Amino acid sequence: MQKIRYINPRGEVVEVSPFVPPYIFESVSGIGAVDVTSNIQTPAGMDGALYYGLRLNDREVTLNLHVYGDERRSMYENRSKLIRILGSALNRSGEKGKLFYENDYGRWWIPAVVRQGPRENGRRLRNYFPMQIVFYCPDPAWRTETATVNRLAYLSGGFKFPLNIPAVNQLTPGIRFGSRGYVATIVNDGDVQAPIHVEITGTATRPRIELVKTGEFLAVNRELAAGDRLTISTERGAKLATIVRATGTIENAVGAIDPQSTWFQLQPGPNELSYSSGDDTTTATVIIRTFSRFGGV
Repeated sequence: MQKIRYINPRGEVVEVSPFVPPYIFESVSGIGAVDVTSNIQTPAGMDGALYYGLRLNDREVTLNLHVYGDERRSMYENRSKLIRILGSALNRSGEKGKLFYENDYGRWWIPAVVRQGPRENGRRLRNYFPMQIVFYCPDPAWRTETATVNRLAYLSGGFKFPLNIPAVNQLTPGIRFGSRGYVATIVNDGDVQAPIHVEITGTATRPRIELVKTGEFLAVNRELAAGDRLTISTERGAKLATIVRATGTIENAVGAIDPQSTWFQLQPGPNELSYSSGDDTTTATVIIRTFSRFGGV
């Protein structure tokens, strides 16, 4: 069974399902894989082209439904309410709502605006009024309904290998490689990259988050005192780095991002992340949130 739920920028909600009036689900399109644009170059005199990758295009989701009322008056009343909640003018300032889609397999959401408000889509049949709504999604990726929340734990220890290297001052033969720091493995269950939202509380001289597999990192050249909180988001189009001091003062830390840093995103599958503070603290709190993302549902 398929359902649609939309929360507009004012927090008002419309739910459309097959068996629950007044908004009866008929069909939805545009929720699967989106078209792509090829990034290619065709140098003069060369056969074929140079291929540099693909880019996912934006998405349109079209919803067909029927507005029902116990009588014609209530039908038109419900229609008027739908038009008010899903009016395109609500998105005029650039704010986006949330579009939820649910079927028998799962439930996902995507930021969306109303491109085409509720319009007539056929002839009225008794107290059923057919209508169509078109949602525009500039970011085509669907998100899981709830975020995955991970806390990077501090590990201290090492690995010991039975290699005997005689030494005058060596009481215990062998070589030990130390392993200390904040580490966690975060799984992106989706099929496209997913940004992260990081909150770091505790002392640090140069807080740094690293994606171990690729070596990409994001470091902030700004000190944190006890009680300070650093927030980082690698969301494309909404990147941020802010520090809330223990005194309540808020600082924009984007300008303090290390020039070699990358606003990296999680790859599909397991991702090992590590955190270093620059001052060897073992009392910091590092929380990472992410929504697994999908190219279609």
